[in-house]
Amino acid sequence: MVGVSYGTFSILLEKLQISFLEYQNEQLTRKRGKKSSLILANQLLLTMLYLRNYDTLLNIGFQFGIGESYAQKRYTFTKMLLLRCLNLPDEASLKDTHYETYSRNKCRNKKNFKNS
Repeated sequence: MVGVSYGTFSILLEKLQISFLEYQNEQLTRKRGKKSSLILANQLLLTMLYLRNYDTLLNIGFQFGIGESYAQKRYTFTKMLLLRCLNLPDEASLKDTHYETYSRNKCRNKKNFKNS
């Protein structure tokens, strides 16, 4: 559905969680306020669906049970975190990234990585 295997998705999610914790720890005020209604895995899935299918955020938001504006907010935030954790310069390189190749090359020595 999003063009990556479950193993690659879980590696991207792990990197995203680390990047999210680093982002929160940069400023203490980022830990305040209401927490997101979407877990980080769903935010990653939402972002990958948008990058893969170029569907409207209204339709993607409907799939996740959220509004269009909140889907835009979560997409923008998750995209920013992905660019950070993958060390990519801009969104165009995020769209052109081959996640399968990236995860196999970067995580070849991980014990929990399984080739799918």
